[in-house]
Amino acid sequence: MKYPNYNARIFSQRSSFPRQQNRLAKLLSAKQERRETILDLTISNPTQVGISYPEKDILQAISSPSCLVYEPSPYGLASARETVSAYYARRGRAIPPNQILLTSSTSEAYTLLFKLLTDPGDQVLVPCPSYPLLEYLTVSESITPIPYPLIYDEIWQIDLAQLEHSISNRTRALLLLHPNNPTGSYIKRKEWEVLKELSFCHSLPLICDEVFFQYFMETVEEKNELNGEELPLMFLLNGLSKTVGLPQLKLAWIAAVGPRKECSTSLKNLEILSDTYLSLATPVQHGLQHLLDTDIQHQIHQRCRKNLHTLGVILKESPVSPLRTEGGWYAILKLPQTLSDEEWSLELLRLYGVLTSPGFLYEFPQESHLVLSLITEENTFKEGVRRLVNGVQKLI
Repeated sequence: MKYPNYNARIFSQRSSFPRQQNRLAKLLSAKQERRETILDLTISNPTQVGISYPEKDILQAISSPSCLVYEPSPYGLASARETVSAYYARRGRAIPPNQILLTSSTSEAYTLLFKLLTDPGDQVLVPCPSYPLLEYLTVSESITPIPYPLIYDEIWQIDLAQLEHSISNRTRALLLLHPNNPTGSYIKRKEWEVLKELSFCHSLPLICDEVFFQYFMETVEEKNELNGEELPLMFLLNGLSKTVGLPQLKLAWIAAVGPRKECSTSLKNLEILSDTYLSLATPVQHGLQHLLDTDIQHQIHQRCRKNLHTLGVILKESPVSPLRTEGGWYAILKLPQTLSDEEWSLELLRLYGVLTSPGFLYEFPQESHLVLSLITEENTFKEGVRRLVNGVQKLI
């Protein structure tokens, strides 16, 4: 017997993402199959770029006998939440442990918050450019990401007028990246005052992703704490993946701040959501304090600073311009508009073996932007940028 309509409605729309490879991915796959040498300037995995990891300390941190005892807690172990509270105290923020909920990743934190704040068909405001993962996270929760622009004029800044114009009666949250990925721009104090007012006026909770917060490239003044005497409901996200370069250990957190009543309700509802999954492993919670005390962050920070300096030296008096980078792991280049950013990436990979990320992947509004990873191994980064400049000079 045949059933011609059997698979017509099996899969949901929210899981039906495009799977076709773009031209750059196809070219990269072909070169890898031929085992050609590629200088990868896009790598974002800190465990694969020559950072020295204190193996003994890390293994000891997650090998305590306490790890053998299962004590499920929707919020996470009290000792681990106290460690996160102390982390904020060192930054000058008083966030008690009972306002902190642990998750396995910031992606899971986003998912829990979207379940907390939105219903299917609702909208959240997302910066543009920003990390492509945000679109997948929103669409998979059946909500719509509405972009608000970041504009560049010697410095990145939020288009606050356009942001306010984008608020509708279906808008349920405002996403902030502090600093943004990939622009590396921190939210400025003047912007922060406007954002707080918009949040209060429109009853919009703020979801603030601070995973790159401590990787500042300029003065501490740019590294503005989003704080104040009166705050709207706000959820701060961070975790081990970027803070100490340990993505494999899977621990992140949500810190809820703002009005007492709204915070309390949020945490009670998040407790139920988190208790549904209990996804966080015990060993990493017991080892959290020791993991935060490693020097991995310092190594990554120094790597990013050195590569950013190298970038400026090599690009000097070249047709390639670096955009201002205030923090984070990435640098943005502006190339001549003789080619699109995709075409630049294709030609640089095809002819010179240099892999870069084209700006369209991050929804850059203008062409001819490339994104480079500043955590790339130093010699690879230097040689890759040199080849990139040489290639651009020959292709224009």
